[in-house]
Amino acid sequence: MDRAGKRTGARRLLSCLTDDDFRIVDADEDYAAVLGYKRDGLIGRSVLMLTHPDDREVNQQRADALKDGGTPFSITKRYVGADDRILWVTNHISLFNAGPRG
Repeated sequence: MDRAGKRTGARRLLSCLTDDDFRIVDADEDYAAVLGYKRDGLIGRSVLMLTHPDDREVNQQRADALKDGGTPFSITKRYVGADDRILWVTNHISLFNAGPRG
């Protein structure tokens, strides 16, 4: 998945948190680096816009189903990196309650 992972055969856990509209509100440095961005350059971006165009619809449908009461899921999909590289990832998607708004 990343350069270090290719050398060692290991996979790394990358972390990204989005809001209800799929905009990134937090991401770790490794997530940003794999995509070729600085962390601050990802905040506010739609994770769907980083997703390969052919994978966006199914990603959106599954995420919408989760928001409507579905169960957490995993999806193997492609991201498009900052340099237009295609990156295959497996995302594990779940919801959590951040508490009351307001």
